[in-house]
Amino acid sequence: MIAMIACPAVARSRHIGRRGPATLTLPAVLLLITAVGCGPPQMGPVSGQVTFHGKPVPMAVVSFQPTNRPMGVGVTDNDGRYRLSSKSRFDGAYGGRHVVTIRPWQLGVGQEPLDPAYTPPPENRTDIPEKYRISYTSPLSAEVVAGRDNTVDFELAD
Repeated sequence: MIAMIACPAVARSRHIGRRGPATLTLPAVLLLITAVGCGPPQMGPVSGQVTFHGKPVPMAVVSFQPTNRPMGVGVTDNDGRYRLSSKSRFDGAYGGRHVVTIRPWQLGVGQEPLDPAYTPPPENRTDIPEKYRISYTSPLSAEVVAGRDNTVDFELAD
């Protein structure tokens, strides 16, 4: 049934064993469908470190926002290091120019921390100035090269 929808020439051929244009068309259509997904990579792994006055910024959400594509997002660890994920874990970001925002990480409404000893950072954090938190005020940007490892570090300032 799929072959009939994908290839009208096959749908018109009533003899499965018959050799002719339909026999050659189906493999060609399947090859074309497979090749459509091929091509240069669209994404590149992205990692880096966020610091403020030379000190790591832990528990911050780093977002790479391209135009008309899903954004890449990562959370910094205690050393301020992050790795981005877009479609799957740590796959990076789409190639091209991105506006970058960095904001404090917070538990979602109704979420419980995995570690009972976890203490959330204060909401009025001074290690992430307000200008970095929203895309239209953030001065940060990054160019991601698809198919390559991208290291992008950010030194935040007042």
